[in-house]
Amino acid sequence: MDVIDEITQEFFPERKVSPLLKIIIRWAVGLDALFSRVRGAENKDGIDWLAAVVEKLRINLAVDNIYNIPSEGPVVIVANHPTVIDGMAVIVAASKVRRDIKIVANQVLTHMLPKTKSLTIGIRNMQGKMGASQYREMNAQLKKGGVLIIFPSGRLASLKKTGLQEAPWNPGFLHLASKNNAAVVPVSLKGLNSWRYYITAKLWRPLSNLMVIRECLRHSGKTLKMNFLPQVNLAKLDIDKERVTEVAATFMEHIARAGKNQPGILPVITPVAEPLDKNLLCAALESCTELKKLNDGKTVLLYRHQGTEYSPVLRELGRLREICFREIGAGTGQEYDNDIYDIDYQHIMVWDPERLEIAGAYRFVMAGEQIAKKGLQGLYSNDLFNYKQSFSSIASKSIEIGRGFIQKQYQKTNVLDELWKGIFNVALKHSEYKYLLGVLTIPQDYSEYAKKLMIGFYQTYLSADVDACTPLHQYDVVDEEVNQLFNRENFDEDWKKLNIKLREMECDLPWPYKQAAKWYSAGGSKILCFVEDKHFNSIAGLNLCEIDKLKKSYGKRYLPK
Repeated sequence: MDVIDEITQEFFPERKVSPLLKIIIRWAVGLDALFSRVRGAENKDGIDWLAAVVEKLRINLAVDNIYNIPSEGPVVIVANHPTVIDGMAVIVAASKVRRDIKIVANQVLTHMLPKTKSLTIGIRNMQGKMGASQYREMNAQLKKGGVLIIFPSGRLASLKKTGLQEAPWNPGFLHLASKNNAAVVPVSLKGLNSWRYYITAKLWRPLSNLMVIRECLRHSGKTLKMNFLPQVNLAKLDIDKERVTEVAATFMEHIARAGKNQPGILPVITPVAEPLDKNLLCAALESCTELKKLNDGKTVLLYRHQGTEYSPVLRELGRLREICFREIGAGTGQEYDNDIYDIDYQHIMVWDPERLEIAGAYRFVMAGEQIAKKGLQGLYSNDLFNYKQSFSSIASKSIEIGRGFIQKQYQKTNVLDELWKGIFNVALKHSEYKYLLGVLTIPQDYSEYAKKLMIGFYQTYLSADVDACTPLHQYDVVDEEVNQLFNRENFDEDWKKLNIKLREMECDLPWPYKQAAKWYSAGGSKILCFVEDKHFNSIAGLNLCEIDKLKKSYGKRYLPK
């Protein structure tokens, strides 16, 4: 079966096509005309072949704000669809930042242009069908951290008296992005097809679809304007089943306004700051105390800011925190995750001198010293939980720990373990501090039911009789379905149920919650309260642990005598 036969079968699956109609289809498709124009690109494939087509057709891509595309992690790029060259153009533009790209497009294009097959997740637009295998392919692309380009209208815009009219957007991209915690970057495209195309589409749309290659050739020497808009903050949108179509329509309007140079209507996330100059960072790290030299060449460092001048170390810690927390659906949405507490707190980190990278870090403060200087208001956790004065006797004997992160490339290494060895080493040297106090995060992109399950379990087994705080945004779970799941009498049995249920929903219990539940003997670890942390797009739990109740197996590792 040759290419024209494949195209014919796609367009007319239940119709016998005459030889004459086949000749007309071959002419309409215009592959010979295209291939004669792009001679010399035969040895290229995928992105490189498309870039060669753009170059040989002298299509000018006027691209703004390309670096709004995150340089790593899963990304869904959504765009309006004014011209036949939109897909090719967005791929070529986005490839300046990322090469791990797939596009959702009409399956027939892979028959017309086999060189694009490696980039394409083919949808049978002619029959309006998307199979489960295509949906799995989209999920897989995002799950492995790639870029997925989608035109949610599913068809080219129509020309009306008032101008181009975009078809209503399918909201599926919102489900994909939410499920995979992907960044969503809208693109505003400005261009027009030829009058011949619009007249043909008006007379018989299948014929205009057949003529997309010929229409591409008519864009030769023309300009397509594209503006990559700031990443949308999905955590601030109410994406439930009832409103998802409305939210998709808001994306359409957001892009349309950008095309008219009007302000957007969706909440956006500021791109994370560019990496700090490595020479500047290395010089600043000279002021750190070296706690330990590891066998693999890394070092455990302790940093405390001195003075009020700019700190490269704190800036880089803030940048890396924001990257890591965004990866789990949290983060501040700003360039850096820094706050006023960074200056007073100490920072324990693992430094990789080979890659010149901070692999991971926590910050901590001797709460008793901080309270003596600034009162309970001097603690970060007080901002969220609003401590009662009566809690100061316990808080004063605590080491407050938080803002922990491990860069993705170090998450299956010894970095987390070495950080906790360092933290407990500090605790050993300050035996007057009996507790560890920390804020544990549940990202907002976990489903409502998943959050209720986690909180329901911890309220059942780790709740405290300590009346510690009066938070403004307390988050309690009163849910009969959750209450019935746990028998409330057997920790191990209910722990297994919790984790099975979470795996069924394709999410995992955040590591700090595993630590809180499993590292300490009965009564040694308590969750005092849960709150909604709107600044950080998360649910936060306040964890209080008694250092002396660390289980023997962990004590041998982290509190050696």
